[in-house]
Amino acid sequence: MRFSWGCSETSAKMACMPLEEPVSQLRLSVVPTPPSTDGNCDRRHLSSRGIIAIYSVMNKHPAYSGFTLIELMVTLAVAAIILSLGVPGFQEVIRNNRLTTRANDVVTALNLARSEAIKRGVQVTVCKSNTTASSPVCATSGSWAQGWLVFVDQNKPSGTNGTLDAGDEILRIFPPLSGATMTAGSHVDDWIAYLPNGFAQGSGGVVNDTFGLCMAPKAKNIVVSSTGRARVEAGTC
Repeated sequence: MRFSWGCSETSAKMACMPLEEPVSQLRLSVVPTPPSTDGNCDRRHLSSRGIIAIYSVMNKHPAYSGFTLIELMVTLAVAAIILSLGVPGFQEVIRNNRLTTRANDVVTALNLARSEAIKRGVQVTVCKSNTTASSPVCATSGSWAQGWLVFVDQNKPSGTNGTLDAGDEILRIFPPLSGATMTAGSHVDDWIAYLPNGFAQGSGGVVNDTFGLCMAPKAKNIVVSSTGRARVEAGTC
């Protein structure tokens, strides 16, 4: 809808002015005005005492807004303070989550070996291995951080206990640890095996030992009891 005229009545005279903008774009302001001298105005008008309604286009003189340099500097300073407080805490959360994931991988391997040994009625072994090799085998050097594998250790017809021999079935291969170190006690330095009755034995004899995971400054221990059950507890690097 568009208006053509706007009018104001003074004592006995009227003053009129043309308007060409849509109502939605107009702003109303009032100023004193002398009486009109052109006679009458036969259009719809606004009654007032000695004023004329003047409409102006709002976007003719747009209002500009923004930040001052001081406001910008204060905002950046506050943001820097918040980041300095929040980033270290966030990094700590990420480190704890990664360490928990690594510990869960070790427990998963032990539980898999134990359950498969009971189900299959044969020995199932977990040994450290360079799992990035094209044909991974059990290792007697290096650390558990290079990876480990779970396999059915049948020890027949002439196999070696705790060694991946011909005919042994690999159940799962775990990749090397990233950003963490892993140590093992003397009883499980090379491998840990589960018997069909669920009990465990290690490369150093009866198992009652610990795997240590470190992602400085945090650490976790995976403790394996003589019955073969594994649990996770806090440790030190």
